[in-house]
Amino acid sequence: MSTIRSLLILCRRFLGRVKFSLILFLATLLLLVNLSTVAKAGLSTRCKEAHPEFPGILSIATSKAVQEAMDLDWKAGLKDQIERGRWIQWNKQTGEFSVSAVKVGDPTTGDKEVDIGFPPPDTENIFTVGMYHTHPPNPKYKDVGPSPADKFKATGLRLPSLVRDSNPDTPDPNDYQNYLVGPGQACEPEDPENINRSVKLPNELFQPASPGSGNGTNNGTNGTSGTNGTDSNGNNSPDNASNPGNTGDKGTGSSYGDPHIITLDGFRYSFQTVGEFLLEQSTDGKFIVQTRQEKVPKQELSLNTAVAVKVGSDRIGYYAPSSGKSEAVLRVNGEVITLKDETVKLPDGGFLQKQSSEYTIESPRGEQVIIRPIKVAGLPFVNVTVTVPNKYQGQMTGLLGDFDRNVNNDLKTRGGKLIPSQSSYSNVKLALSNFLPTPIPLDEFQKSYFDKLYRDFGDSWRIKQEDSLFDYEKGQSTATFTDRNFPKRYHNIASLMPNQISQAENVCRQAGVNDFMLEGCILDVGFTGETGFAKNMVNVLTHTVVDRAVNRALDEVRSHINIPIPVKIPGFPF
Repeated sequence: MSTIRSLLILCRRFLGRVKFSLILFLATLLLLVNLSTVAKAGLSTRCKEAHPEFPGILSIATSKAVQEAMDLDWKAGLKDQIERGRWIQWNKQTGEFSVSAVKVGDPTTGDKEVDIGFPPPDTENIFTVGMYHTHPPNPKYKDVGPSPADKFKATGLRLPSLVRDSNPDTPDPNDYQNYLVGPGQACEPEDPENINRSVKLPNELFQPASPGSGNGTNNGTNGTSGTNGTDSNGNNSPDNASNPGNTGDKGTGSSYGDPHIITLDGFRYSFQTVGEFLLEQSTDGKFIVQTRQEKVPKQELSLNTAVAVKVGSDRIGYYAPSSGKSEAVLRVNGEVITLKDETVKLPDGGFLQKQSSEYTIESPRGEQVIIRPIKVAGLPFVNVTVTVPNKYQGQMTGLLGDFDRNVNNDLKTRGGKLIPSQSSYSNVKLALSNFLPTPIPLDEFQKSYFDKLYRDFGDSWRIKQEDSLFDYEKGQSTATFTDRNFPKRYHNIASLMPNQISQAENVCRQAGVNDFMLEGCILDVGFTGETGFAKNMVNVLTHTVVDRAVNRALDEVRSHINIPIPVKIPGFPF
């Protein structure tokens, strides 16, 4: 092999790198060499046998181990113009990534190219799932990007290959471009689209994970705490005013759509489950919010259909219209009541207000719940917004997090176990860039994340019958509304077809959905085909801004109003 390689280097030196005929000649010879590598490595054979679902390029490129190694090798190459490369390995049990020892190009050849050799053999739990190498700036070469040899090797091994090369659009030697060569996942089904694939990847994908984001398997999806709200990809919200979780003197969280959750700290995740859950509760138990999520008939979709709230000693329940019933039901302490556009004082000092179709419940201490009835394609459901004063930071618990101003620990079970966070939407920027063909299957690490999210985390926040604040019809209980087998399949944006992503994005952007809620909007519109979900997202954004203005005004005047509003409610002492 070394003889052939030396011959090829001599040919390239005398004949020039860019001639098509030479490239074809070199590619043919290198293909023969790489086929030998494939046979010795046995990687193509394993794809025909039983094997685990290998992680995809999203998990690989965003892993801490790979990012740190690539950065280290790139910086070294800037100094000596020598290529470097490594094999990428994955631990099936832990989901963690590691890299092999670095291989360095031979500086005596003049071209300083690297041959990373044979892939490490698989073991019971450790698998080779990818490779990478660098192309540091070299004035001898005008071509940028993966070579034909890179493409043939990745395709022959059926392994994703990352190549980091210089950026010809900038004189900055520290700037670079990243490419995916070959399949997007080890043993990806062979397809004409991934044969000799070479696509540029967004540099944002390779940005280091934020501080406190966890181990090398982290997909770069943890946010960071701070004065501005952050999304689940660690990005500051482009419009802080429309970012729940950062309201200055209060924290705001929401459960909306097919339910998407924004915690009081501003972390986002998707929560398509069925049952009754503790949305949020103060640690002293004086403020509790519970939600009921029901499956939509004939669709893999769940929506909030009921909300139960405890403020002080008062219990309020809102129930969206169900089958056979055209009107929603509002109950206070078990009694059905009807309100016009008015505000009433609750027995234990809180307030209940109806304005248009919306209901606002406020505790004597200042916690607030806003219930917004929504209808999309004839499906009635509710969006729920919870606002908590800053003085209760660290004194909350539930699906909306503990309100400690740290987005990195919001996925915590009732028992205190922290679930490593990952965007349940995948990464919308990458999906929209079409750098990988969609739909693509969830890899094993992503499936493990969803299992932990829905089973370990989600199930821990299901309510028990003795803790339920809901009103039930005869023969019903919280078990009536529980389905632990839903969802049967996990979804993210990459599960959609390219045209579904594009059409959903257009609908959402035309409706005015900003980047902070774009991912949830694309999911809802893309999977259901219902454009009304885009309008729902805009309503969530609009109402968030309006709520803050109203809250500030109410705070200023409420202390001067001590007279109960004379509206008679059954069982109330006024």
